[in-house]
Amino acid sequence: MRIQFRWLGLVPVLVLAAAALWQATSEGVSAQGRHVTIQDNNALDPRVGFDPAQGRWQFNPTNILVTRGEPVVFNSPPSNADPHTVTDLLRTTPGTTVPASFTGGTRFDSGLIQPGNSFSLDTGPLAPGNYPYVCRLHPWMNGEITVR
Repeated sequence: MRIQFRWLGLVPVLVLAAAALWQATSEGVSAQGRHVTIQDNNALDPRVGFDPAQGRWQFNPTNILVTRGEPVVFNSPPSNADPHTVTDLLRTTPGTTVPASFTGGTRFDSGLIQPGNSFSLDTGPLAPGNYPYVCRLHPWMNGEITVR
């Protein structure tokens, strides 16, 4: 009888562990959407000179997978030094033509996102596919949204 109770006590632990693992690996739709943090620092403008700190300017995460209709919120923390944009890139040259040409802002463009503010992208109008984007002010900052 004592052995049976010991094994019964292990069942809830296994169920909780399985639920935690499923939650961590699940790509289900979040009620609040997905979040991307815009990161910068006080690096010099590239027109002034080279500053290795610019390499840490980024959208984090760089690539994000969403279900169509799920919002993507781009947050610019108050600690950022500069405004940024989230502007889509659309390839205008067909196929694998090199060099490629792109146009920006045909599907979405946040306008300026000041430090401490955010931009919410509604993915409902976007067809399933990949959507590369850049910051128009700092084009070395780029990312991609995959809509499924």
